[in-house]
Amino acid sequence: MSKEDYPKQMPQKIIGTLIVFILLGISAWLMINKASMLQVKYVLKRLDIRDIDNIEIYSKVKMDGSTRKNQGYTYTLKFDNLKDNTTCKGTITRDLQLQVSKNLTCMKK
Repeated sequence: MSKEDYPKQMPQKIIGTLIVFILLGISAWLMINKASMLQVKYVLKRLDIRDIDNIEIYSKVKMDGSTRKNQGYTYTLKFDNLKDNTTCKGTITRDLQLQVSKNLTCMKK
């Protein structure tokens, strides 16, 4: 068999560049996920829900309204409230004027 029968190998520079881009993508995803978690914790603290654990964010939806008052974010989430020993799930809403509201259902563990 000759060398022409084998597939060409990728150059080392391309492999190194691909690895760097993959690592950058993973780190960007982790930072965005962490920032979203911090935003949810901030909103929950504004609602006087402080002792929380195991936060799971299912979705984050941007609300676009005609006025600034109607713009903001709605989070669908689930978390454990350690103070009451309950599991809560539902939605919380934060507008751009930092007004927050909740629609949570909590059940004992």
